[in-house]
Amino acid sequence: MNVTSTTSTASRSSGRGTGVITGFEDFLRLLTAQLQHQDPLGPIDADRFTQQLAEFAAVEQATRANDRLERLIDTVAAGQLLVAAGYVGRQVELAGDELYLGQDGVAEVSYRLLRDAASAELVIRDGAGKVVRRLAIPTEAGVHRVQWDGRNAAGSAVPSGTYRVEVAAKDGAGDPVPADLRTAGTVEAVALEGNTLLLTVGGLRVPATSVTAVRAAATAS
Repeated sequence: MNVTSTTSTASRSSGRGTGVITGFEDFLRLLTAQLQHQDPLGPIDADRFTQQLAEFAAVEQATRANDRLERLIDTVAAGQLLVAAGYVGRQVELAGDELYLGQDGVAEVSYRLLRDAASAELVIRDGAGKVVRRLAIPTEAGVHRVQWDGRNAAGSAVPSGTYRVEVAAKDGAGDPVPADLRTAGTVEAVALEGNTLLLTVGGLRVPATSVTAVRAAATAS
């Protein structure tokens, strides 16, 4: 199981504290210097001094609130990472048109036709946008799953990597039929980058928010 966080809580705590505390200490020094160098014949007005003390208290409260908020954020992020660890080893469906073809040479695509179509095909393109394969697919309205064997139109195996897919469906009048596209794969790792939870699915790193379904990993027969 691969679970990582790219944010160091200790370093963040140290870094965030430095900037706020420096401003707090600067405020103290400024107030002390003002008292030391005030004109004896024209001392600081009491109302003005009271206002400055109130500002001093506000700075202190803001500093403490900031620190508590940052600690809360760290705690929530750590909790998210622990929960996301449950994704590892499971099969997920992802919203999007990116498809990763692994070393086993098989990839799965899921799609939903919003209404019946007269014709439909799955178009697979390489990174340069060149069509690698066209597959005839079911035309009935509803959800369908299609497997690509990792071969091009000539029947030759293509390299593993990232491909783009699209569903081209038309009705009897030749008008496009809308389709929701999903790709599928097994989660290999989870990571937290800043406040974004990322999943590694095949060779793709995708945000956890793109997951639309989770299934138990397929077991060997």
